[in-house]
Order: sequence, then C-alpha cells, then structure tokens
Amino acid sequence: MGVRFPHCRLTLTSGKGDKERVPLSSGLNWGQRPGRNPNQAYFAVSVDVQREGFFPDVGIKFRILTDDGHEFTCVRAQQNGKAIHTENNSDLGKYFRGRIGVRPGGLVTIHHLLAYGKTWVDFYRTEDLVYKMDFSVD
Repeated sequence: MGVRFPHCRLTLTSGKGDKERVPLSSGLNWGQRPGRNPNQAYFAVSVDVQREGFFPDVGIKFRILTDDGHEFTCVRAQQNGKAIHTENNSDLGKYFRGRIGVRPGGLVTIHHLLAYGKTWVDFYRTEDLVYKMDFSVD
C-alpha cells in the first residue's frame, strides 16, 4: 500500500474536548507503573496511521530527527505496530519531559502539553527510513 500523504500527525493525548488527557500509563507515561523506569514512553500510532503505511512495518528500524537536533533510532512495536519505541524506551520520555519542562520521571499531564503549546507531533518522511519530527511551537 502506498503512502498518500507526505506527513503524518500523531497525538500525544487521548479523548476529545473536556475529556482530552495524557494517558496515565501509556504513551508519554508508559513507565508510570510499578517496576518500570518512569521515563519510559512511546508514540501511540492510530489505526488509521497503521493502515496508511506511513511508518515502516513492525520490527524495521528507522530514524527520527527532531526539529531541535536530537536523533532517535526507533521501531514500531506492540500489537499491529500501535506504538513507536526508541531503542532504550526511556530515551523518548526523557526527551519529552525535558522539552516540556517536566522533571525526569515525572507524570506528564495535559496541562504540561497545553502550557508548552502543542498536544501532537508532526512527522515528515525525508528519505527511506528517516523521518523529521516537528514538535515546535510558534
């Protein structure tokens, strides 16, 4: 299946309107459970994006270059590739916590993302297995 769009948006929250929130033990807060590194995080990949084929298939490594000069080696994982993980699952969580001003290992809330100015990330495929991530705010 070919990719129809040059870019993809992944939300960092769940729910809509008054119910929008950062999940308490998945996504950016994946490590917020007993026995886990509290920095562990992943990007949730919606069913629509999974079907679109924008990201590589499950298990294939790819690179994400951030708009502020960081780089991550990632892979789609979990059931049907519903998550994008970094090689060390805490790297992504440390990065986002630092970027939005949450202490290392802290719980990320909707209030943190709203104060930062964004509740999503945009990805652009720049070449085969390389993606640019934009989490900048105007």
